[in-house]
Amino acid sequence: MSTASTEVALQVLIRYGTISQVERCTVMTAEAIPRGANVVVQTERGEELAELLQSVPEGQQASEDEAAGTLLLRIATEEEVTQARKLTEKCEEEFPLWQKRIEDWKLQLELIDLERTLDDSLLILYVLNDRGPDCTKLALRVSAEGLGNVKVQPVDADGPVAVTAAVGTGTCSSGGSCGCR
Repeated sequence: MSTASTEVALQVLIRYGTISQVERCTVMTAEAIPRGANVVVQTERGEELAELLQSVPEGQQASEDEAAGTLLLRIATEEEVTQARKLTEKCEEEFPLWQKRIEDWKLQLELIDLERTLDDSLLILYVLNDRGPDCTKLALRVSAEGLGNVKVQPVDADGPVAVTAAVGTGTCSSGGSCGCR
């Protein structure tokens, strides 16, 4: 007869994102990982490169049953670190184009940064604004123009605003409303 374990899956702090976010994530690797290492995490946005803020002891991975929320998948390979650097450069090159689009579309938004997930499947547009009609207009316009899978992420003085809209594929993370609430 087996007994249910009362131990909680190991969780550690990570920092990720162009507009830095710190959060706890569940460890899904058996590797020992030192504090400060580049790691690959699975967030609600996709796979991203993150910095580990706490060391991970060897053999402390969670089981698949315990996997929830953001997951620490593995130590980042040199290729993944290089890919992240190339995607950052791509965002720097695209920034003026996105600024021009926002200006041409007459939106009262200030674009502050761009970011791409590690697999380049999602572009995040960080805009300095409360969640409001211009965030919604930007999300809808991006979708209407067929500009890919894009998430509009409003940012305020406290950092990223919690709820976001992802558009470009005909679906969004806001339950179908395709706008910032």
